[in-house]
This record gives sequence, structure tokens and C-alpha cells, in this order.
Amino acid sequence: MKMKRAIALLLGLLLGLSLTAGVLASEPAGPDLSREGSLRLSLRSGDGAPVRSGVLTLWTVALLEEDGHFALTPDFAGSEIGEKEWSGRGASLAASVLLDYAEAHKLAGTPAELSQEGTVHWEGLRPGLYLAAQTGPGPKGELCTPFLVTLPVWDGSQWQYELDASPKTGVVPPPSPTNPTKPGTPGKPHLPQTGQLRWPVPVLICAGTALVLTGLLLLRKKRRS
Repeated sequence: MKMKRAIALLLGLLLGLSLTAGVLASEPAGPDLSREGSLRLSLRSGDGAPVRSGVLTLWTVALLEEDGHFALTPDFAGSEIGEKEWSGRGASLAASVLLDYAEAHKLAGTPAELSQEGTVHWEGLRPGLYLAAQTGPGPKGELCTPFLVTLPVWDGSQWQYELDASPKTGVVPPPSPTNPTKPGTPGKPHLPQTGQLRWPVPVLICAGTALVLTGLLLLRKKRRS
């Protein structure tokens, strides 16, 4: 009986350790900061047609450091916008504030004209945080709202250094063929994810610990009885 109890306790301990080790092993290593990436934007009007005119500009707001934090570039150092402001739901507001700052300080950025396929492309981008916004004339209506994007992005298995995004546009589409008086509906944005879920780590660690403690309590109870 003592042998069976010892084996049960050992199995519980091994299960808890394996869950913990498995979760920790799944945590991604940091991105390669020496590797450059690219960003490609595809703009479509409400009816799905490519937006073939307009100028977008990309600014490097912050660069990723070895410790995993972002450091504002000299151009945006005076903006006092940090990771807390541009993460989560505050990203849209932070993008607008950073765009106002860039325009007020006449920061050049890297402009690019939309192609006939409705795309713009930037290459040679270092890991960091970038601001993209319309800066030149385009079709009727706002071309796209300013937005922030981080590079690279963790997709669950590896770091992606070549990003594709389809930001929401405010271009007014032509009337619908079935209803000439009603324009089409603008498309939804498809921006890359910039974060990753970490909540399973403490949950599974606690589960493994609970299994070990349960085994110990059962063994102690049987010994007393």
C-alpha cells in the first residue's frame, strides 16, 4: 500500500512539473533585434475596390530594446507618450496625439504613394512601434484614420517580420447597383495583433501545484487513519 501511495504522489508531482515546464517552454524567445522587417498596407473602399490615389506616411515612434521595452526615438521623445498610452484601447487616441505631434514639429517620416492595386509598402524597418497616417490628397472622404503597429508580431509559433494590414478607410463608395441611393458599407479593419495571451501561465502553474498538494494531503490523511 505504501508503494502505491508513493507512486501516486510521484505521478502527481511529475504531472504538475510537466505542466509548468510545458507552459514555460512555450513562451517565445525575444525577437531578433538585428533583423529588419516590412509593412504593407492594402486600402479598399466600401465596395471592395482598391483606393488608387493618396499618400500615406510612416513614422518610427519607438524602437524595441533588449529588455523587451520600447524607447521613443529622438523625434518623438518630447511627445511623452509611453507604452501605457498606446497599448490596448488607448492606441487610437495615442495615434491621433502622435500624429498631431508629428505635424506640429514637422517630422518628415517616410511617405509612400498608393499603387494602382491600392497598396503602399515600406521595407528596412527595425523592430519597434510605427505610426501610419494619410498625409496627401486622396479620394473624397478620409483615406484612413491614423493607427499604430508594432513590428515584429508573434503569431503563436514564430515572430512575423513582414506584416500585411488592411486599415479601415473613410472613402465614400459609389452607389450600390441594387440601390442607387444607398452607398456601400465601409470595410472593417484587419490590423495585425500586437500582443499575446499570458494568463494560461499562472493558471497552469497553480493547477500543477494544486495536484501536488492534493496528493500530499491524501497521503497524510491515510497515514492518520
